[in-house]
Amino acid sequence: MAKSKKVEEQQIVVEDEEQQGQSQVYDASMKELVDRQVKDIVAVLLPGATYENTLNVEIARPLLRTDKVYIIVYRGKKHILHLEFESGKNTRMGARMLAYNASLHLKYNLPVISIVVYLFKTSMTVSPFVLEGGDGMITTFHFRILPLFLLNTQDYVREHITCMYPLLPTMQGINHELLLSAMKEMEQVYKDDNATLSDFFAYMVVLLERVETIAPLEKARMKEVLNMYSSWWDESPIVQQTKATGKAEGLREGIVDAIKLRFPHLADLARQKVNQMNDPKKLHNLFVQLFAAPDEASVRSLLAPTAA
Repeated sequence: MAKSKKVEEQQIVVEDEEQQGQSQVYDASMKELVDRQVKDIVAVLLPGATYENTLNVEIARPLLRTDKVYIIVYRGKKHILHLEFESGKNTRMGARMLAYNASLHLKYNLPVISIVVYLFKTSMTVSPFVLEGGDGMITTFHFRILPLFLLNTQDYVREHITCMYPLLPTMQGINHELLLSAMKEMEQVYKDDNATLSDFFAYMVVLLERVETIAPLEKARMKEVLNMYSSWWDESPIVQQTKATGKAEGLREGIVDAIKLRFPHLADLARQKVNQMNDPKKLHNLFVQLFAAPDEASVRSLLAPTAA
């Protein structure tokens, strides 16, 4: 019996570690995306909320880091808003959100609104999270779920909600015509903010690669639209940081993060590959090849161990 319990505990730890690895991608990407225009995005994700401040929170181990935490005013009362970004299935998300919620409330003594934001179509967690014991129900925890893949692209383009445009590739109803309209509008709205414009473009490129709900022909047409603005890719501060010449460690991290965004299950293979490479030029070339790779098979081939 003790042995079975130990195995179960080990399985839980492994699952938490895998989830932590995938979440690190959004520490560097989705979090920065939200912070670019946090006032606007908070108002969209939680209608009626007004952003006040950003909190840099890391909950003590063994709990994991939260994604984004803000102080907001909602319905006339100050709250904590916790956003957690998810790209795949996590069977323990309800328990994790409960832990985050309770820890934030304990620290700040404010009511906490917790939202799980799903970027891609996947099996989602269910709210409320119910914890039962031998005597019945112990805890019932309600949190919010926002699946971007169920949002309608046309609603955001029609209302010109440009702060959400980087996420359009993940929404339903997206096509090359709507994407082109959004790109033209972004070009005008952010013409004096090249850093935001180029980073938004980089997010759209990466998210489009991950989306699996768009028909292949339509996806190819959307890539043609993005190719019209390809110069924005090199101007993106995020891309520039990743491609920093001469900084092998930064390149290694950038490659692994890029793989996590496209094919999370290949992250370990990518890490093994780059840890064997020390030449910044070769690392940069690998980054470019991986970005251009059309499918998983091509990426896997590029990450295959080099023969001795």
